[in-house]
Amino acid sequence: MSEKQYFCYLGHLAHFYHKNIIKYSNRPFNTVDEMNETMIRNWNQVVDPDDTVIHCGDFGFGDVDSLCRLALRLNGKIVMTLGNHDKGKYPKAYRELEDWDGTHKFSLAKSLSLREGNYDI
Repeated sequence: MSEKQYFCYLGHLAHFYHKNIIKYSNRPFNTVDEMNETMIRNWNQVVDPDDTVIHCGDFGFGDVDSLCRLALRLNGKIVMTLGNHDKGKYPKAYRELEDWDGTHKFSLAKSLSLREGNYDI
């Protein structure tokens, strides 16, 4: 019997629920729902439930509950880092996402700051 292989994927800029990204990035969708559903389907066709996905910023827009419900539909353990659009409420939202479903499916990666005199992780 062959051993199961696990993969780690790196992704970024999903922009789930971001209506204007369709126009800004010339994405081939007519609605946010169409974009979200297509990206969820494509994600799950590639990522297995036991794989890890490191998502490097700008995962999605909207309220915490909507993002959590969408993320629960995605295969894999998801590690998120914050992107340039993840400011204001989003750092807090991603921290809430870590324990939202009680399974620890999500985690927020800590950032490394190497400014002069600040080498904290």
